[in-house]
Amino acid sequence: MAARSSLGAALLVMALALWYGQPRPAPPDAPSRPPTAALATSLFLIGDAGAPEADGDRVLRHLAATVTEASAETAVVYLGDNIYPDGMPPVGTRRYAEAERRLLVQVDAARAADRVVFIPGNHDWTQTGTPGDWDAVVRQDQRLRVEGFALSPRAGCPGPEVIDIGAHMRLVAIDTEWWLHGFPPPRDATCRHRTADEVLDGVEAAVRAPANRHVVIVAHHPPISAGQHAGYFDWQDHLFPLREVASWLWVPLPGLGSMYPLLRRTGLTPQDQYHPANRHMVAALRARLAPHPPLLYAAGHEHQLNFLTGESIGARYVAVSGAGMTGHEREATGRPEGLLFATRTPGFMRVDVFADGTVRLQVITVPTGTLGRPAHETWLR
Repeated sequence: MAARSSLGAALLVMALALWYGQPRPAPPDAPSRPPTAALATSLFLIGDAGAPEADGDRVLRHLAATVTEASAETAVVYLGDNIYPDGMPPVGTRRYAEAERRLLVQVDAARAADRVVFIPGNHDWTQTGTPGDWDAVVRQDQRLRVEGFALSPRAGCPGPEVIDIGAHMRLVAIDTEWWLHGFPPPRDATCRHRTADEVLDGVEAAVRAPANRHVVIVAHHPPISAGQHAGYFDWQDHLFPLREVASWLWVPLPGLGSMYPLLRRTGLTPQDQYHPANRHMVAALRARLAPHPPLLYAAGHEHQLNFLTGESIGARYVAVSGAGMTGHEREATGRPEGLLFATRTPGFMRVDVFADGTVRLQVITVPTGTLGRPAHETWLR
Protein backbone atom coordinates (compact mmCIF):
# COMPACT_ATOMS: atom_id res chain seq x y z
CA MET A 1 0.00 0.00 0.00
CA ALA A 2 2.85 2.39 0.89
CA ALA A 3 4.56 1.67 -2.42
CA ARG A 4 1.30 2.27 -4.27
CA SER A 5 0.84 5.62 -2.45
CA SER A 6 4.39 6.67 -3.30
CA LEU A 7 3.85 5.78 -6.93
CA GLY A 8 0.59 7.74 -6.99
CA ALA A 9 2.26 10.78 -5.45
CA ALA A 10 5.08 10.59 -7.95
CA LEU A 11 2.65 10.37 -10.85
CA LEU A 12 0.72 13.36 -9.50
CA VAL A 13 3.88 15.42 -9.24
CA MET A 14 4.84 14.40 -12.78
CA ALA A 15 1.41 15.32 -14.12
CA LEU A 16 1.46 18.74 -12.47
CA ALA A 17 5.00 19.38 -13.65
CA LEU A 18 4.07 18.38 -17.17
CA TRP A 19 1.10 20.77 -17.14
CA TYR A 20 3.06 23.73 -15.83
CA GLY A 21 6.09 22.95 -17.96
CA GLN A 22 4.31 23.21 -21.29
CA PRO A 23 4.44 26.42 -23.34
CA ARG A 24 1.37 28.58 -22.95
CA PRO A 25 -0.42 29.15 -26.25
CA ALA A 26 0.11 32.75 -27.24
CA PRO A 27 -2.91 34.90 -27.99
CA PRO A 28 -3.34 35.94 -31.61
CA ASP A 29 -0.83 38.55 -32.69
CA ALA A 30 -1.94 42.10 -33.22
CA PRO A 31 -3.27 42.65 -36.73
CA SER A 32 -0.48 43.02 -39.25
CA ARG A 33 0.28 46.70 -39.78
CA PRO A 34 2.51 47.29 -42.79
CA PRO A 35 4.83 50.19 -41.88
CA THR A 36 3.97 53.56 -43.34
CA ALA A 37 7.56 54.77 -43.09
CA ALA A 38 11.04 53.48 -43.86
CA LEU A 39 12.85 51.17 -41.48
CA ALA A 40 15.16 53.29 -39.30
CA THR A 41 16.83 50.95 -36.79
CA SER A 42 17.05 47.19 -36.24
CA LEU A 43 18.04 45.96 -32.77
CA PHE A 44 19.04 42.31 -32.34
CA LEU A 45 18.82 40.79 -28.84
CA ILE A 46 20.68 37.55 -28.16
CA GLY A 47 21.86 36.07 -24.88
CA ASP A 48 23.60 33.10 -23.27
CA ALA A 49 25.60 32.29 -26.41
CA GLY A 50 28.82 31.62 -24.50
CA ALA A 51 29.48 28.03 -25.63
CA PRO A 52 28.92 27.99 -29.40
CA GLU A 53 29.58 24.78 -31.28
CA ALA A 54 33.14 24.38 -32.49
CA ASP A 55 32.09 23.95 -36.14
CA GLY A 56 29.91 27.07 -36.08
CA ASP A 57 26.65 27.53 -34.22
CA ARG A 58 23.58 27.80 -36.45
CA VAL A 59 22.02 30.55 -34.33
CA LEU A 60 25.07 32.81 -34.64
CA ARG A 61 25.37 32.02 -38.35
CA HIS A 62 21.79 33.13 -38.91
CA LEU A 63 22.31 36.23 -36.77
CA ALA A 64 25.35 37.20 -38.88
CA ALA A 65 23.41 36.73 -42.12
CA THR A 66 20.40 38.68 -40.86
CA VAL A 67 22.49 41.61 -39.64
CA THR A 68 24.40 41.72 -42.91
CA GLU A 69 21.16 41.83 -44.92
CA ALA A 70 19.47 44.47 -42.74
CA SER A 71 18.53 47.61 -44.63
CA ALA A 72 18.76 50.04 -41.72
CA GLU A 73 21.12 51.06 -38.95
CA THR A 74 21.78 47.94 -36.86
CA ALA A 75 22.73 47.20 -33.27
CA VAL A 76 23.44 43.81 -31.68
CA VAL A 77 23.21 43.33 -27.92
CA TYR A 78 24.64 40.19 -26.32
CA LEU A 79 22.69 39.85 -23.07
CA GLY A 80 25.33 38.17 -20.93
CA ASP A 81 26.88 34.78 -20.23
CA ASN A 82 29.21 35.46 -23.12
CA ILE A 83 31.73 32.84 -21.96
CA TYR A 84 30.64 29.60 -20.29
CA PRO A 85 31.21 28.28 -17.71
CA ASP A 86 33.47 30.63 -15.75
CA GLY A 87 34.19 33.71 -17.80
CA MET A 88 37.56 34.75 -19.20
CA PRO A 89 40.52 33.05 -17.45
CA PRO A 90 44.00 34.60 -17.28
CA VAL A 91 46.13 34.57 -20.43
CA GLY A 92 48.29 31.47 -20.66
CA THR A 93 46.08 29.24 -18.53
CA ARG A 94 44.72 25.94 -19.84
CA ARG A 95 41.21 27.19 -20.54
CA TYR A 96 42.11 30.54 -22.09
CA ALA A 97 42.22 29.49 -25.75
CA GLU A 98 38.75 27.92 -25.67
CA ALA A 99 37.27 30.86 -23.75
CA GLU A 100 38.75 33.24 -26.31
CA ARG A 101 37.29 31.18 -29.17
CA ARG A 102 33.82 31.25 -27.62
CA LEU A 103 33.92 35.02 -27.30
CA LEU A 104 35.33 35.71 -30.76
CA VAL A 105 32.68 33.57 -32.49
CA GLN A 106 30.12 36.04 -31.13
CA VAL A 107 32.26 39.01 -32.10
CA ASP A 108 32.53 37.73 -35.68
CA ALA A 109 28.77 37.13 -35.90
CA ALA A 110 28.11 40.80 -35.14
CA ARG A 111 30.88 42.53 -37.08
CA ALA A 112 28.50 43.81 -39.76
CA ALA A 113 26.44 45.72 -37.16
CA ASP A 114 26.81 49.46 -36.72
CA ARG A 115 26.87 49.05 -32.93
CA VAL A 116 27.66 45.99 -30.78
CA VAL A 117 27.03 45.81 -27.03
CA PHE A 118 28.17 43.02 -24.69
CA ILE A 119 26.40 42.85 -21.30
CA PRO A 120 28.12 40.87 -18.49
CA GLY A 121 26.24 37.87 -17.08
CA ASN A 122 26.68 35.80 -13.94
CA HIS A 123 28.92 33.28 -15.73
CA ASP A 124 31.11 36.13 -16.95
CA TRP A 125 31.70 36.98 -13.27
CA THR A 126 32.89 33.33 -12.80
CA GLN A 127 30.43 32.75 -9.90
CA THR A 128 33.01 31.82 -7.27
CA GLY A 129 31.45 34.31 -4.87
CA THR A 130 34.71 36.12 -4.18
CA PRO A 131 36.05 39.60 -4.98
CA GLY A 132 38.32 37.94 -7.58
CA ASP A 133 35.34 37.40 -9.87
CA TRP A 134 35.67 41.06 -10.87
CA ASP A 135 38.99 40.24 -12.54
CA ALA A 136 37.32 37.88 -15.04
CA VAL A 137 34.95 40.65 -16.14
CA VAL A 138 37.88 43.00 -16.64
CA ARG A 139 39.77 40.37 -18.66
CA GLN A 140 36.79 39.89 -20.97
CA ASP A 141 36.51 43.63 -21.46
CA GLN A 142 40.22 43.87 -22.28
CA ARG A 143 39.94 41.12 -24.89
CA LEU A 144 36.88 42.75 -26.47
CA ARG A 145 38.72 46.06 -26.71
CA VAL A 146 41.38 44.41 -28.87
CA GLU A 147 38.55 43.74 -31.35
CA GLY A 148 37.19 47.27 -31.09
CA PHE A 149 34.34 46.42 -28.71
CA ALA A 150 33.80 46.61 -24.94
CA LEU A 151 31.55 45.49 -22.12
CA SER A 152 28.61 47.72 -21.22
CA PRO A 153 28.45 48.90 -18.53
CA ARG A 154 32.18 49.41 -18.13
CA ALA A 155 33.80 46.24 -16.80
CA GLY A 156 32.94 45.62 -13.16
CA CYS A 157 30.70 48.70 -12.88
CA PRO A 158 26.94 48.52 -12.33
CA GLY A 159 25.89 51.19 -14.79
CA PRO A 160 23.58 52.44 -16.01
CA GLU A 161 25.22 53.26 -19.31
CA VAL A 162 23.14 55.18 -21.84
CA ILE A 163 23.58 54.24 -25.51
CA ASP A 164 21.50 56.17 -28.04
CA ILE A 165 20.98 54.27 -31.30
CA GLY A 166 19.91 56.32 -34.30
CA ALA A 167 17.22 58.94 -33.79
CA HIS A 168 14.56 56.75 -32.20
CA MET A 169 16.09 54.35 -29.65
CA ARG A 170 17.86 54.56 -26.30
CA LEU A 171 19.52 51.56 -24.66
CA VAL A 172 20.08 51.65 -20.89
CA ALA A 173 22.65 48.99 -19.94
CA ILE A 174 22.74 47.59 -16.39
CA ASP A 175 25.04 44.93 -14.91
CA THR A 176 22.56 43.07 -12.72
CA GLU A 177 25.21 40.60 -11.51
CA TRP A 178 26.85 43.55 -9.75
CA TRP A 179 23.72 43.69 -7.59
CA LEU A 180 23.62 39.97 -6.85
CA HIS A 181 27.30 39.17 -6.49
CA GLY A 182 27.71 40.42 -2.93
CA PHE A 183 31.19 41.92 -3.22
CA PRO A 184 32.00 45.48 -4.38
CA PRO A 185 34.63 46.00 -7.07
CA PRO A 186 38.11 47.10 -5.94
CA ARG A 187 38.37 50.67 -4.74
CA ASP A 188 40.41 51.69 -7.77
CA ALA A 189 37.62 50.74 -10.18
CA THR A 190 36.59 53.89 -12.04
CA CYS A 191 32.82 53.50 -11.81
CA ARG A 192 30.58 56.53 -12.10
CA HIS A 193 28.02 54.94 -9.77
CA ARG A 194 29.24 52.93 -6.80
CA THR A 195 26.19 52.42 -4.58
CA ALA A 196 22.72 51.01 -5.18
CA ASP A 197 21.11 54.42 -4.63
CA GLU A 198 23.44 56.04 -7.16
CA VAL A 199 22.63 53.32 -9.70
CA LEU A 200 18.90 53.76 -9.17
CA ASP A 201 19.17 57.53 -9.55
CA GLY A 202 21.04 56.96 -12.80
CA VAL A 203 18.39 54.53 -14.08
CA GLU A 204 15.59 56.96 -13.27
CA ALA A 205 17.37 59.75 -15.12
CA ALA A 206 18.19 57.54 -18.12
CA VAL A 207 14.62 56.39 -18.77
CA ARG A 208 13.43 59.98 -18.98
CA ALA A 209 14.34 59.93 -22.64
CA PRO A 210 13.26 62.55 -25.17
CA ALA A 211 9.77 61.91 -26.49
CA ASN A 212 11.06 60.65 -29.83
CA ARG A 213 13.16 57.83 -28.29
CA HIS A 214 11.98 54.36 -27.30
CA VAL A 215 13.82 53.17 -24.17
CA VAL A 216 15.05 49.60 -23.92
CA ILE A 217 16.62 48.36 -20.68
CA VAL A 218 19.31 45.74 -21.47
CA ALA A 219 20.53 43.50 -18.65
CA HIS A 220 21.29 39.84 -17.98
CA HIS A 221 18.73 38.90 -15.31
CA PRO A 222 15.03 39.17 -16.21
CA PRO A 223 12.60 40.48 -13.56
CA ILE A 224 9.97 37.97 -14.72
CA SER A 225 10.20 34.97 -17.03
CA ALA A 226 8.82 31.54 -17.88
CA GLY A 227 11.89 29.43 -17.10
CA GLN A 228 13.72 27.68 -14.28
CA HIS A 229 14.90 30.91 -12.67
CA ALA A 230 11.23 31.75 -12.12
CA GLY A 231 10.57 28.32 -10.60
CA TYR A 232 9.21 26.43 -13.62
CA PHE A 233 10.28 22.79 -14.02
CA ASP A 234 8.79 19.97 -16.08
CA TRP A 235 8.26 16.29 -15.30
CA GLN A 236 11.77 15.36 -16.43
CA ASP A 237 13.25 17.73 -13.83
CA HIS A 238 11.19 16.03 -11.12
CA LEU A 239 11.82 12.45 -12.23
CA PHE A 240 15.45 12.78 -13.43
CA PRO A 241 16.97 15.55 -11.27
CA LEU A 242 20.57 14.37 -11.78
CA ARG A 243 20.40 15.68 -15.35
CA GLU A 244 21.02 19.08 -13.77
CA VAL A 245 24.51 17.78 -12.97
CA ALA A 246 25.09 15.93 -16.26
CA SER A 247 22.65 15.74 -19.18
CA TRP A 248 23.26 11.98 -19.61
CA LEU A 249 22.33 11.03 -16.02
CA TRP A 250 18.86 9.56 -16.72
CA VAL A 251 18.51 8.09 -13.22
CA PRO A 252 14.84 8.06 -12.10
CA LEU A 253 14.28 9.38 -8.58
CA PRO A 254 10.48 9.66 -8.22
CA GLY A 255 9.36 11.75 -5.26
CA LEU A 256 12.91 12.43 -4.07
CA GLY A 257 13.71 14.15 -7.34
CA SER A 258 11.11 16.83 -6.65
CA MET A 259 13.15 18.20 -3.75
CA TYR A 260 15.50 20.18 -6.01
CA PRO A 261 12.77 22.03 -7.96
CA LEU A 262 10.97 22.80 -4.70
CA LEU A 263 14.19 24.10 -3.11
CA ARG A 264 14.73 26.41 -6.06
CA ARG A 265 11.40 28.06 -5.22
CA THR A 266 12.63 28.83 -1.69
CA GLY A 267 15.42 31.10 -2.95
CA LEU A 268 18.28 28.62 -3.13
CA THR A 269 20.47 30.93 -5.22
CA PRO A 270 20.57 34.67 -5.95
CA GLN A 271 20.32 33.74 -9.64
CA ASP A 272 16.65 32.81 -9.08
CA GLN A 273 13.80 35.30 -8.83
CA TYR A 274 12.68 33.87 -5.48
CA HIS A 275 15.94 34.78 -3.72
CA PRO A 276 15.67 37.84 -1.41
CA ALA A 277 18.57 39.65 -3.12
CA ASN A 278 16.98 39.15 -6.52
CA ARG A 279 13.55 40.23 -5.30
CA HIS A 280 15.04 43.34 -3.69
CA MET A 281 16.83 44.28 -6.94
CA VAL A 282 13.65 43.89 -9.00
CA ALA A 283 11.55 45.87 -6.51
CA ALA A 284 14.10 48.69 -6.45
CA LEU A 285 14.22 48.88 -10.25
CA ARG A 286 10.43 48.71 -10.51
CA ALA A 287 10.05 51.73 -8.24
CA ARG A 288 12.31 53.81 -10.50
CA LEU A 289 10.98 52.56 -13.84
CA ALA A 290 7.25 52.81 -13.16
CA PRO A 291 6.96 56.64 -13.38
CA HIS A 292 8.53 56.54 -16.87
CA PRO A 293 7.96 52.98 -18.17
CA PRO A 294 10.48 51.91 -20.80
CA LEU A 295 9.12 50.25 -23.91
CA LEU A 296 11.06 47.05 -23.26
CA TYR A 297 13.09 45.34 -20.57
CA ALA A 298 15.38 42.90 -22.43
CA ALA A 299 17.38 40.16 -20.69
CA GLY A 300 18.80 36.67 -21.10
CA HIS A 301 19.62 34.21 -18.28
CA GLU A 302 16.75 31.84 -19.10
CA HIS A 303 17.77 29.51 -21.93
CA GLN A 304 14.67 30.17 -23.98
CA LEU A 305 12.71 32.92 -25.72
CA ASN A 306 9.93 34.57 -23.67
CA PHE A 307 7.84 37.62 -24.43
CA LEU A 308 5.65 39.02 -21.63
CA THR A 309 3.70 42.10 -20.63
CA GLY A 310 5.74 44.16 -18.19
CA GLU A 311 3.36 46.32 -16.17
CA SER A 312 4.17 44.38 -13.00
CA ILE A 313 7.82 45.45 -13.15
CA GLY A 314 7.44 48.98 -14.46
CA ALA A 315 7.95 48.36 -18.21
CA ARG A 316 5.52 47.92 -21.07
CA TYR A 317 7.01 44.59 -22.17
CA VAL A 318 9.69 42.10 -21.11
CA ALA A 319 11.76 40.21 -23.68
CA VAL A 320 13.81 37.24 -22.47
CA SER A 321 16.22 36.21 -25.22
CA GLY A 322 18.58 33.64 -23.71
CA ALA A 323 18.49 30.96 -26.41
CA GLY A 324 21.50 32.23 -28.33
CA MET A 325 23.09 28.85 -28.98
CA THR A 326 22.16 25.22 -29.40
CA GLY A 327 22.23 22.74 -26.52
CA HIS A 328 19.94 24.49 -24.03
CA GLU A 329 16.63 23.29 -25.39
CA ARG A 330 15.75 20.92 -22.54
CA GLU A 331 14.76 23.54 -19.94
CA ALA A 332 11.07 23.77 -19.05
CA THR A 333 8.76 26.59 -20.07
CA GLY A 334 6.04 27.64 -17.63
CA ARG A 335 2.87 29.74 -17.77
CA PRO A 336 3.36 32.96 -15.81
CA GLU A 337 0.76 35.68 -15.84
CA GLY A 338 1.30 38.05 -18.73
CA LEU A 339 3.06 35.51 -20.95
CA LEU A 340 2.50 36.30 -24.63
CA PHE A 341 4.89 33.84 -26.24
CA ALA A 342 7.45 31.25 -25.16
CA THR A 343 9.61 28.63 -26.84
CA ARG A 344 12.69 26.56 -26.06
CA THR A 345 13.84 26.60 -29.69
CA PRO A 346 17.19 28.40 -30.11
CA GLY A 347 17.11 31.85 -31.64
CA PHE A 348 17.09 35.56 -30.91
CA MET A 349 14.81 38.60 -31.04
CA ARG A 350 14.64 41.53 -33.42
CA VAL A 351 13.19 44.96 -32.67
CA ASP A 352 12.56 47.15 -35.73
CA VAL A 353 11.91 50.87 -35.31
CA PHE A 354 10.42 52.74 -38.26
CA ALA A 355 10.87 56.41 -39.05
CA ASP A 356 7.29 57.21 -37.99
CA GLY A 357 7.93 55.79 -34.50
CA THR A 358 6.19 52.44 -34.89
CA VAL A 359 7.97 49.43 -33.40
CA ARG A 360 7.81 45.75 -34.32
CA LEU A 361 9.21 42.86 -32.26
CA GLN A 362 9.93 39.53 -33.89
CA VAL A 363 11.02 36.28 -32.22
CA ILE A 364 13.36 34.54 -34.65
CA THR A 365 13.80 30.79 -34.09
CA VAL A 366 16.45 28.63 -35.75
CA PRO A 367 15.25 25.01 -35.62
CA THR A 368 17.58 22.14 -36.48
CA GLY A 369 18.19 21.77 -40.20
CA THR A 370 16.25 24.88 -41.22
CA LEU A 371 16.85 28.54 -41.80
CA GLY A 372 15.76 30.96 -39.11
CA ARG A 373 12.21 32.22 -39.29
CA PRO A 374 9.89 34.54 -37.35
CA ALA A 375 7.91 32.49 -34.83
CA HIS A 376 6.09 35.45 -33.30
CA GLU A 377 5.49 39.07 -34.24
CA THR A 378 3.98 41.92 -32.25
CA TRP A 379 3.60 45.61 -33.02
CA LEU A 380 4.58 47.35 -29.79
CA ARG A 381 3.55 50.85 -30.84
